[in-house]
Amino acid sequence: MVQPLHLQDNLSKIPLLQKLHESARIAPELEKEQFAKQLQEQQASKMEQTQDANESERVHERQEKKEEERRRKKFIRKLSEDELEEVKRDQEEEGAESGKLVDIVI
Repeated sequence: MVQPLHLQDNLSKIPLLQKLHESARIAPELEKEQFAKQLQEQQASKMEQTQDANESERVHERQEKKEEERRRKKFIRKLSEDELEEVKRDQEEEGAESGKLVDIVI
């Protein structure tokens, strides 16, 4: 037979057991909800990180323009250096050849 002390002890544990049973029943649903929430957050962060085609195309065009400008400046700098050297050579040649004639055919 069951002693009154054991009966009282078992009856006092029933609410705790009900809570444990309820939490075990709800756990898979909570996991699904948490997983769905994490997935939505990941998708939102990926959408923020991606650029639409127009924006990425503008960035690409801007980079191309900068590169073209850099090449043009480098070419002008080189051209001006070459022209300076050519002018110096012409001046030196003019000083040495100041009495020479130039043949012009018409």
